[in-house]
Amino acid sequence: MDPTWNLSPQVLNFTNSMKEKLAVIIAYFHLNFGIVLNAMNAIYFGKYQKLVFDIFTGVIIFLGLIGYMVVLIYFKWWYPVNAYENITDF
Repeated sequence: MDPTWNLSPQVLNFTNSMKEKLAVIIAYFHLNFGIVLNAMNAIYFGKYQKLVFDIFTGVIIFLGLIGYMVVLIYFKWWYPVNAYENITDF
């Protein structure tokens, strides 16, 4: 986090945005852990039909939708965009 945000009157907006993004990322990893535990239970109890039709399809949908959003959050953090930068300054 940039310390110059403390000089801005928009500190609350920035910290709320940061908390929302971190909450999405933490929930993503938490849900992935739950899916892994569910898969391990299905394997242990021999419920391979549940493993294929419930867990594998859920993983594909979950990684496709929520995983893409998490990748976009990371991408925005790694490559910030300065909206006030002059484009002609190459």
